[in-house]
Amino acid sequence: MAEARLRQDIQFPAGASLGISVDEALKVRRVNDPDSRAIKAARYGVVHWTVVEVDGAAVASKSDLVEALQAKTEGDVRVTFESPENRAPQASPLALKRTLDAIGGDEPGEAAGRAFLKRLKAQHRRPPPTKLEGAQPRPRDDDQEARIVAGSCTWRLNKEDPDKADDLARRACAAHAVVGSRAFDCGDIYAGVEELVGRFLATARGQHRALADAVRLHTKVVPDRHITRRCVSPDPLARRRGERAVARCVEASVWRSANRLGAAVIDLVYLHWGDWSEQGFDAALKTLEALRVRGVVRDVGLTNVDAQSLQHLLEAPSTGTPRIHSVQVNLSVVDRRALTSGLAELCVAHDVRLLAHGALMGGLLSKKWLGAAKPSPDAHPNVRSNLVLVEEFGGWSRFQKVLQALHDVACHRDGVTLSMVAVAWALAQTGVKAVVLGARAAEHVKDAGRAERLELSESELELIDAACADAP
Repeated sequence: MAEARLRQDIQFPAGASLGISVDEALKVRRVNDPDSRAIKAARYGVVHWTVVEVDGAAVASKSDLVEALQAKTEGDVRVTFESPENRAPQASPLALKRTLDAIGGDEPGEAAGRAFLKRLKAQHRRPPPTKLEGAQPRPRDDDQEARIVAGSCTWRLNKEDPDKADDLARRACAAHAVVGSRAFDCGDIYAGVEELVGRFLATARGQHRALADAVRLHTKVVPDRHITRRCVSPDPLARRRGERAVARCVEASVWRSANRLGAAVIDLVYLHWGDWSEQGFDAALKTLEALRVRGVVRDVGLTNVDAQSLQHLLEAPSTGTPRIHSVQVNLSVVDRRALTSGLAELCVAHDVRLLAHGALMGGLLSKKWLGAAKPSPDAHPNVRSNLVLVEEFGGWSRFQKVLQALHDVACHRDGVTLSMVAVAWALAQTGVKAVVLGARAAEHVKDAGRAERLELSESELELIDAACADAP
């Protein structure tokens, strides 16, 4: 007997667009308006669901749907969606947020949180779909890991023209996959990015299954500060409740990311903790380890962790915490804290993969800024945030000497740019296994691929280091 499919009702304002695209069978192919209050407030996401009723009346075609929607001119219209076959329902962002907001504090809220996560676990135990012929298993040898990871935090989604922004970002995904950068660095706080990568992979599986299966997915879990603060309470009972709240927040975030990415397994999940001097991260790490044991997460990493905190986690880990597979930190020719603090050597000693982000300093390490005036206060946010590092380094004039050194190295190589040299320098540093780059344009993605293969000589590395030697 066929399993009954789940249904959900969503109230839309009468006369307004639903903000979705459906095919002839009324199956939702995409959400055109990710900011739709109605869709965000729904219990489950609607992609792959089918529209079956409008205000209780059945609809069988797109014309029936349009006619039923046009008939209602005031108030709200109730649209009923039916879940797809053999697919676990995916909780919508606001449904998860409402549940997380209820966690911690009173007992009813905690009970609701436990019940919610129990439903998610039950869904995950459903048998996976049959693997298609021609799909190739992903290699797991660390030597075959991508050295250039596609960083998605700079893929700003244009709300004024979401279709155009979505198309450009999908092209960036495709360009990275084609040139061989088949690892995507996402995050649960990068608005719209996980859904975008998920849609790209869903399309790619239908066109080139082996390529899509070779893509590795990285994401970050960033527990809310209002939850993590509960872990530093002087009251032991309140502290334990805070740790339970952190654990459920982390677990729900991982499930949300898996749903958005359309992934049965997330290859690498980073924990981003706001302040490593504060307690509570053990609860988060133990939750990630439990998900790793169950096969939801393949590896666990950390972001923006300092050497002292990392040493403690590696040399005196708490029972039930995972082996740290990767660490992602800021590293560039100007910002060398990961090298000078001993963090890189610590990663080498403990066989932890070190990934560098910020290797191009938000675009400042490019020929565009060689000989140029200091950026204005209204420059791009990525540029402004990295100007702080420039000032700490010694100012704009000192920074110009570094740009000149990178340019001099590039001039002695055919088809090599200043930015490519900056990336190659980062890849040449102790322990660095990969660089996370937020390239979007196809030509920049190709440059990133060439930078991966660029090996700098000892004399070239010395020239670059000499330009930085006089920094205060």
